[in-house]
Order: sequence, then C-alpha cells, then structure tokens
Amino acid sequence: MYGVQNDFLQFKSWEKIFNQVFFLISKKVEKACVRTSSLISNTDETIQKYFIFT
Repeated sequence: MYGVQNDFLQFKSWEKIFNQVFFLISKKVEKACVRTSSLISNTDETIQKYFIFT
C-alpha cells in the first residue's frame, strides 16, 4: 500500500512540475502572439498610410 501511495505522490509532484512548465510556455507563447499581432497591425497601418499618400 505504501509503495502505491508513494508512487502517487511522486506522480502528483511531476504533475505540478508539468503544469508549471506548461503555464510558463503558454505565457511565452501568449506574449509572442501579442507581439506578432501588434507587428501585423503596425504593418497594416503603415501600408494604409502609404496608399493614402500615393
């Protein structure tokens, strides 16, 4: 019984580590997506300005 419980606790700690890593990765991806979307919107504005002035 103790071995099973010990394995379960070890699994729980791995689960915590995995969740933290996943959370950090998702935050980085979210920041990258925000950065990319702002770049795209800036590019759109630049293109629109260019076409207005020509």
